[in-house]
Amino acid sequence: LVMSFDEYWMLQVHKFDFFVTVGLFLAAIYWVLPCTMISESLMHYLIVLRLLRLVVLIANIQRFQILGQCISTIIPASIGVVGILFASASLFAAFGSQFFGGLIYDDAPALQDTDYVDENYDILNFNDFALSFMPLFAMVISGGPYTEFIEAIDHVSKFQGAGIIFFIAWYIVGCLIMSNIFSAFVIDAFLSKYEDNKILDKDTEIDSLDQSYAGEGFRIVAKRGATTDDVYKAMFAEDLKKQESE
Repeated sequence: LVMSFDEYWMLQVHKFDFFVTVGLFLAAIYWVLPCTMISESLMHYLIVLRLLRLVVLIANIQRFQILGQCISTIIPASIGVVGILFASASLFAAFGSQFFGGLIYDDAPALQDTDYVDENYDILNFNDFALSFMPLFAMVISGGPYTEFIEAIDHVSKFQGAGIIFFIAWYIVGCLIMSNIFSAFVIDAFLSKYEDNKILDKDTEIDSLDQSYAGEGFRIVAKRGATTDDVYKAMFAEDLKKQESE
């Protein structure tokens, strides 16, 4: 099958394969030139770049095509949910940096002989706003509060039980509510989009119908991809049908 350069260049996977191939070709020419030498570290990067061409082959497999389409559509659609999670984490990070900032450091007398220092958790602190995200993110990943964090905050804070209140509150808001909302959204959106793609992939009438609008002497080489609204429509299709029937 021979296609024109315009058709070839319309697909992102072809652009990726083109630049990788040209880059490897230029590197091979430079390597065979006399009085030239390529460092060992650069050779490792070139080998990795060559292995990335396998992505092109994987993209030609139908199962991976559907998976890639689902992921590329879900990522922009989940910006709203990620924004809510980030906003809640920012609120707790601001509180943590204001109340506990500057209290945790390597030689803090109150933290000597504690599990927090012995386990080298001192890098996870609230000394500034950016660092405050680290202990919160660690809790979301692990799925529960660290007793070392609670113990450290209780040792350095003037308020007894501040560590328990702060981290349990974040565990409820961040881990149990926001994280589960994000996970449920991604799973539901993926399943809805996956089933939608499977149905469209099997529907040959759609392709023939679209081709009929192309006109004589022309053929369709690209179609509009699914948008964020399409993901939400697929997720809440049943609810929309119920509202229309009512």
